[in-house]
Amino acid sequence: MRHEVVTLSRRQVGIRELKSRLSEFLSLAQAGETLVITDRGKPVAELRPLAGRTTLQTLIDEGLVTHARPKEKLPPLIAVEGGISDLVSDQSR
Repeated sequence: MRHEVVTLSRRQVGIRELKSRLSEFLSLAQAGETLVITDRGKPVAELRPLAGRTTLQTLIDEGLVTHARPKEKLPPLIAVEGGISDLVSDQSR
């Protein structure tokens, strides 16, 4: 009997299945996948990689946050002679 359930972002695996296929599940964790360990269908722990994923990436993967939208492109700079005070005084006339 197989106790493994696949969810949207994380795979769930029962303790018995984890014990019998530990090497396979460790390979999945090393590849970046997070596994939820269940005991009689209730989540009790997570098996996940130690390095390579930031907290931000984890939150993005879980759908809790999104990347910021890129800022609008600024217009090109204008070359002027003099300083800011010269520009301001020219505009006040």
